[in-house]
Amino acid sequence: MSKAKAIELRKQWDNDSNSAKRLENKKTPIADMIDGVLAEDDLLIISNTKKRIRHLSQVLESLHDIYLKNKDLYGDSFLAFVGDQVIRGWPWKDFPFASIQAYDLIKENNIKLYLTQKDRKLRKQLKCKKIQYEHWTPISFFRDVFHLSETPLDAETFYHLLIEYYRVVLVTEEENKLLDKNNRWWRPSDTYEKLGISILNREETWQQLSDEN
Repeated sequence: MSKAKAIELRKQWDNDSNSAKRLENKKTPIADMIDGVLAEDDLLIISNTKKRIRHLSQVLESLHDIYLKNKDLYGDSFLAFVGDQVIRGWPWKDFPFASIQAYDLIKENNIKLYLTQKDRKLRKQLKCKKIQYEHWTPISFFRDVFHLSETPLDAETFYHLLIEYYRVVLVTEEENKLLDKNNRWWRPSDTYEKLGISILNREETWQQLSDEN
C-alpha cells in the first residue's frame, strides 16, 4: 500500500455517494441470529463472544506495545482511550449475567433476558424496573494492566485477562449503590461476595466462556 492507494481511495469516495455507508451499528450481527431472529442458543452466543474477545485481544497487544514505547508521547490519555474507547466500546462482547435479586425482578415483571445487551427495548425495560448493568471487574483493571506490566503482553495474555475477568452483571439499583459506595474504581474479585450480592447460579455458562476451545 502507498500514498497512491490512499489518493485512489479518496477519489473513489468523492465520486460515489454510495461509498458513504450509513451504519446500522445497533443492529444485531447476522452471526448472532437464526432465521432473522436473535438466537437463544447459549453455545452459539458464547462462541461468537469468544471470537470477538479474541479479536479485541489482538488489538490490545498492538496498543500495549505502542504504549510502552511512547509513554511520554501520550501520557495517561492513552490509558483512558484504551479503557473508555477500546475495551468499553468493543462491540458485541457483553454476555450478561444477573444477581439473584435482579433476576427475581426480571421474572416478576415478565422481562425476557436475552443473551446480548444490545437490545434497546430490553435496556429501556430494565431501566424502568431499576435494574442496571454493572461490570464484575471494573474497566479500569483492564486499562491498568498496561502500566502494571513493563514488558509487552501478548494477545494470548490479554485474551485470558478478558475471558476470565470481564463479565457484565445485571444488578438492582440498591446493589449498584453498594458496589459504587466503596468499590467503584478498585474492586477485588471477592467484592460481590463480601457485599452479599449473589450472582445467579450459572456456573456452567460462566465456565463455558473460560473453557479453551
